[in-house]
This record gives sequence, C-alpha cells and structure tokens, in this order.
Amino acid sequence: MLGLRCEKRFGDFQLKADVLLDATATCIFGPSGCGKTTIARMAAGLLSPDAGEIRWGDDLLFSSDARINRPPRERGIAYVPQDVLLFPHMTVRKNLLYGFERTAPSRRAIHPDDVISLLELGAMLDKNPHQLSGGQAQRVAIGRALLSNPNLLVMDEPLSSLDRALKRRILAYLREIPNRFGVRLMYVTHAIDEIFGVGEKVLLMRPGRFWPTGRPSNYSTIPPFLRQSPRKATRII
Repeated sequence: MLGLRCEKRFGDFQLKADVLLDATATCIFGPSGCGKTTIARMAAGLLSPDAGEIRWGDDLLFSSDARINRPPRERGIAYVPQDVLLFPHMTVRKNLLYGFERTAPSRRAIHPDDVISLLELGAMLDKNPHQLSGGQAQRVAIGRALLSNPNLLVMDEPLSSLDRALKRRILAYLREIPNRFGVRLMYVTHAIDEIFGVGEKVLLMRPGRFWPTGRPSNYSTIPPFLRQSPRKATRII
C-alpha cells in the first residue's frame, strides 16, 4: 500500500497530503487544479515533494529528513499519463516489450501474452502508433506499463480524450487488472462517472487537500455539491 505524507508548493498554491492508499483500486477525484496530477507524479518519482515522506508498505521511497529520493525505475510504480507517449518509431509489439525486457527475469510475474489477451491487442502488434485509434493507443500504453511488472499502476486522467463508449470498454479492462495481475491501481480523474467504473475506494480532493470519502458504491459517498447525475457533475467540475 502507498502512504503519502508530504507537501509541495507552486507559488501561492500549497498541497498537503496525508493519506494511505490501502485499497486494490483507489480513485483520486476532484476538479482541475486541485493537485491530483501533482500527487500522481510525486508517487511515481517524476516530481519531488518539498518535504515529508512517501512509502510503499515499509519501503521508504522519499524522505526529506533522511534525504532519500528513489528514482522512478526503482519505485515499482508505473505511470500512465493522459498523453499516451508511445514510442513512434517502435511497433506496438516493441512498445509493449520495452519495459518487460528491462525488468529483471526474477521480477517478470506478468507475461506479455496475458496482457495482450486481456487488452485485445493481438491484431495490432505489427502496427505503428500513428496507425492506432485513440482507444487502441491508450490500451497499448496501459499494456506497456503493466509489462514493467509494477506494484502500483498510476493512471493520470487516462481516458479524458475518449468518448463515453470507449471509456466504458477500457474501464472494463482496468477492473480486471488487480485480480488478474496482483497490481494495485491509483486512478486520477475529474469525471465522476469514471470513479464508479473502476474504484474500490475514492479519495476526494479540494484545492491542495484530501477529503476521504470511502467506497464509491453509490452517490451517498460523494459530497452534496457533486451529488448529481454523472453528466451534470462532470460539467460542473
């Protein structure tokens, strides 16, 4: 499980986090500009906190006091951004195997064939990224991240550019990941309908702070100002 007790300041904006992500799939939900991406990037090691610590279980990933700051490749955390950032000069197959081939054989618990099967990538393995649709490219990005064999898969607004039908399809794939591969999920979104599709637990953010809310099993777990239909709530935030 991931624990974050840290701070980060950008000008007048200050983020303070003191949370434990102890569910198999945790959604971080809140409006644009509240600090969601900052949390995701700090967890993955792409951005350093100003102070505090980040832990995976008993393993210290960052500590300002102990002067520890493990690089991304040593954290066991894979990051999928909103922009898929596939390698344009590589086929889908080579994109998928990029992290897998750089993972020690003793840590290869997830096999390429299983990921290709789950994400239905078999028909596109010899294509290049420019030949893929948005949904196909996002599935390849998820597969590439999974094949780095992480403990945690951090997904930062991964479906924001996709239409509703594609979102539902990819959310179905994501729901399978924890049980099938033993990989925990941190799913960052500002779309209220997505948290009901993938999250076991939701952490609500307001600007710079967390507001824990519990399991997104029904609308009673969402604060009153967002307790509307998913379509209306998404427009508001």
